[in-house]
Amino acid sequence: MRPPSASPSITALRRGAVVMALTWNVLCIAQNPDSASTAVTATPKLKAYRIRKVAWFTPSRVNEINGIALGLGADASYQDSIRIRGINIGLNPVASIACPFIFVAALFSPFSRFSAPAYAEAWMCNKYQFNDSARSDVRIVGLNLSTMLSHDLGIEGVSITLVYTEGQVCRGVSIAGGANYLRVCDGLAIAGLQNKIKRGHGLQIALFNWSDDWQGVQIGLLNRIGNRTLPFVNMRFGRHSRRSTPSTPVQSGSD
Repeated sequence: MRPPSASPSITALRRGAVVMALTWNVLCIAQNPDSASTAVTATPKLKAYRIRKVAWFTPSRVNEINGIALGLGADASYQDSIRIRGINIGLNPVASIACPFIFVAALFSPFSRFSAPAYAEAWMCNKYQFNDSARSDVRIVGLNLSTMLSHDLGIEGVSITLVYTEGQVCRGVSIAGGANYLRVCDGLAIAGLQNKIKRGHGLQIALFNWSDDWQGVQIGLLNRIGNRTLPFVNMRFGRHSRRSTPSTPVQSGSD
């Protein structure tokens, strides 16, 4: 026996409910189109690339500053990377705390790999292998004037710091009152106490100079390139006599 068919009034109510639901969805999508695209494609929303010109403050959430950057210092903690093209002026008060540590490390262990700060030591141990400043989290193209520089840093130009400079790459001139801790330096490195540079070429001037593979000249009280330590002046030109460090990153847990 066939069930009784629904009355015309009930059918009309059902159709009306369906039409109202569809209309409500259309209105919601019109007010918030991002929710519709997210629901359909399930793709994350891309972050806007923020650029500031003439002058801006650091740290900030912008990705690029063309002009003068003024503040506590460039930091990529708020975004994937930051590029400064122009003049960077950083007045970081942490530099006053780092002064005694830099002094003790330079005097008591001038050639020890473990006298550098933790981040610089990680780079010197080749946990990060790239040597292009364009791939660094913080890139400064131009002039840097600051109390200290650290982080995953790339410098192209001239950098002058009161206490120390710690970074990946410097292509140009790096002058530090205390120490330069760099993985790659192509150019001139001058420090009041210590230059600790993994490799590069050019001229190092400091009380103590250390480099694993340096193509150029070192001038200081004690100078070390690879396994050779000489007073006053040390130099090396041509290929490294020892086997170079492997180009593949060190895996976690390995020696």
